[in-house]
Amino acid sequence: MRHFLNFLCYPYAPADRSVRWGKKMRIALGVLVVMLVVNIALGLLQTLLVSRGLIADAIGGFEKPAYIREMSSYAVFLEFVVLAPLLEELAFRGLLQRSSMYIRASLAVGLYLLVCTVFDLNFYIMDRWTLLIAVCSGMFFFLTRAYLERIKGFLDAPKVRLVLLWCGSILFALWHYHNFTLEGMGLFTAVVHLLPFFINGLLLAWVGVRFGLPWGIAVHAMNNAWPFLLLG
Repeated sequence: MRHFLNFLCYPYAPADRSVRWGKKMRIALGVLVVMLVVNIALGLLQTLLVSRGLIADAIGGFEKPAYIREMSSYAVFLEFVVLAPLLEELAFRGLLQRSSMYIRASLAVGLYLLVCTVFDLNFYIMDRWTLLIAVCSGMFFFLTRAYLERIKGFLDAPKVRLVLLWCGSILFALWHYHNFTLEGMGLFTAVVHLLPFFINGLLLAWVGVRFGLPWGIAVHAMNNAWPFLLLG
């Protein structure tokens, strides 16, 4: 807990490669349990607030997008448990890494998701438009070393890393806005429903910075997987 609280104020520590794999696994599973507790506790709070009329029910009227209803359960699992954690961790927490590869990938994926969202395109489905956007976004992989070092120098500034951590978690929460029917329901309702994603974003950032981005992706994937495992 102390490491995590320190991280919230000073998210600068590089990935700790001296920690043994077994300890990393225990910590990662511990974070996964904390995320599950956060989801359940805040879910119960949302239910209580809805029952008291303090917030609107933003879940009851939600319908799955048509393309998901047409997908097989295996394809849905692949999208939410494999692709979503990979893309979201790169986009929202990749810039906290100090690896040139992850920084390039974060910029590319972030731009790809942003443009697809602006033009209301399904970034999970590769058609001629999303392919074109993906190819254009891939230009970040061809950044020269000189430009990349300048970017890394900027991203390494403590205040910049603090902004990346907190703003990345806020954007991660807002990214899940369309998981609910929040339109016209007020700011407080939106905050209560998106709060679990914000908290989990901070936890995933801590895991990713402390042990490396693949660990953050793995915890994110396991967090997305448990509903499939419980509900079959």
